[in-house]
Amino acid sequence: MNNLKTICILAVCLSFISACNFSVYSGERSGTVSDDFIEEPIKERSLKYKRALTISNSVIEKIREGKYNDIESLYIRDDMKKALAADVIKLLIDGAIDAMGPIKGYKKMQWGFVPAEENGVDLLFSFKIVQHENGALNYAFVFQDDKKYQKLVGLVIKPRTGTRAPNEL
Repeated sequence: MNNLKTICILAVCLSFISACNFSVYSGERSGTVSDDFIEEPIKERSLKYKRALTISNSVIEKIREGKYNDIESLYIRDDMKKALAADVIKLLIDGAIDAMGPIKGYKKMQWGFVPAEENGVDLLFSFKIVQHENGALNYAFVFQDDKKYQKLVGLVIKPRTGTRAPNEL
């Protein structure tokens, strides 16, 4: 588990975000108060984030296929490719797999969106719960909130410690 914490810290340090100066806005997720690992259609007020869900699911599929170069070339914003290069993404995923075992699956229509602002930059966190052999992890795909949600500026993997609150980062 220490390996996973180190990798998660690395992901945060290498991503576009930092721990200071954060403002979190109203988030929304699928599921109930006691269970967020439920598939359901995106709620009307979050439909604008549908593309972020599609990209998040696509990245998970590329991770499962081991196509880290595709992730870098297709889904990482150009100015972030050095920090989130294919070998860095592979290192992050290898740490998650070492700690929790291989990926077993995820639910395509399980979703969580948290808009946030960090140092004057609007961001969108797209959360997915990914089942590994030895438990589940929260994957957060970070987009600059450009209303297009095509390229990532960050990827964070955290241990899943229970149901995530709608605004929880």
